[in-house]
Amino acid sequence: MEIQEKEREQEEQKREARKQRRRASQWAARGILLFAILAVLGLGVFAYLSLRRWVSQKIDELNGCDLGTPPTAFMESVQQSQAALPEESLVAPETVAEETEDSPSPEEQLDAVIGEIISGMTLEEKVAGLFWLKPTSFVGASRVVRAGEMTQKALAQHAIGGLLYDKAQVEGAEQLKTMLSQTDSYAKYPLFLGMREYGIQGSALVKAGLLEAQTLPATEEEAYARGKAIGEAMAQAGLGANLAPLAELSAAEWAYGTDPQTVSALVAAQIRGQKESGISSVVGLFPGAAAEDAAEEGGRPLLSKTLEEWQASDALPFAAAIAAGAEAVVVSHAAVPAIAGDNTPASMSKRVVTDLLRKEMGFAGVILTQELDAEAVAQYYGADEAAIMAIRAGCDMLLCPEDFPKAYQGVLGAIEAGTISLERVEDSLYRIYRIKFREKLESGE
Repeated sequence: MEIQEKEREQEEQKREARKQRRRASQWAARGILLFAILAVLGLGVFAYLSLRRWVSQKIDELNGCDLGTPPTAFMESVQQSQAALPEESLVAPETVAEETEDSPSPEEQLDAVIGEIISGMTLEEKVAGLFWLKPTSFVGASRVVRAGEMTQKALAQHAIGGLLYDKAQVEGAEQLKTMLSQTDSYAKYPLFLGMREYGIQGSALVKAGLLEAQTLPATEEEAYARGKAIGEAMAQAGLGANLAPLAELSAAEWAYGTDPQTVSALVAAQIRGQKESGISSVVGLFPGAAAEDAAEEGGRPLLSKTLEEWQASDALPFAAAIAAGAEAVVVSHAAVPAIAGDNTPASMSKRVVTDLLRKEMGFAGVILTQELDAEAVAQYYGADEAAIMAIRAGCDMLLCPEDFPKAYQGVLGAIEAGTISLERVEDSLYRIYRIKFREKLESGE
């Protein structure tokens, strides 16, 4: 699977254009705020009120995203600001100028809103937003089935990017819905509320009574229906992201098998079903299944295929998943020496994450590490070292580090020392928030 040089150059040009547009949108947003000040001081109240109404509408547009809905605390601050204005000031004058050809497009408007959200974050909030954690390790409890004072306090202290639930946090449908709704209400910024749901017997949503256990689909139609059913159950519970389907070539009961063509078709169909239900698909484990029994000394899984062998097999389901609209990809900790050039875990290899997945395969979404508390990482690296290496390799989010405070402080220190640039972190946050607010992009609102 080779990408022609011309296609690669076009992709680089598109990526640079998106970056330039984002910077332009951020400056445009600041220019709008400056214009508002000038309007109040010298151009008259009507111009200001028109602008205030436009800004208010843009904030209101954020309300309603299933995965990126602004949480209660965030929206209450907006409503309080509006309530402080005189009632007549919320009505636009009749002489509002019509849109011109220079008016920002819906995507540019959303870029500006996301840019303003990120620019308004503290450094600590930006770093915390890169972490996707288990609720137990986040709140410091052995079991979490409610969202109370401990959850509220933890989210106030660290504005993390997401929480990953499993069946241990599930007692029933209403309990799950209440816990997730309450958790979301405590967050200052939108959260990824995710789960790894395969729809098989014993899974979390089957346990909750929100989903019937299903056999492994054999056709694209069945895989699509399975994705739609899983997505609807997740949406009903209040979840927004499924860390499935598995795009590996695997004989596991929750995987689609080992034939590249079959797996590609079924994975893509399930993603389409989940997408129609409003659920983001997070596929893994890139770059493919690694053999435990072929591991290097010390127990790290090893993917021993050559680049050409990988391109003809394991790469195909991931390419199909990306084409079908997968919003995120999880990179494994397997050693892939034929691709990476050494035995560095794939999740910490720039050649795998940035050069192969981001550039060669053209993936523009969010890239996550596999769980960083896995033995393949914890045995070799400290929590801070692993987090820093993963971000420098090109990962956007850090999934379940062994020691969150240590990993968090490590990334903070790396930014302050210049090892990781702030722009690099903000690029990741931008990709994260485009998923959280993706509904507005797709609807064109």
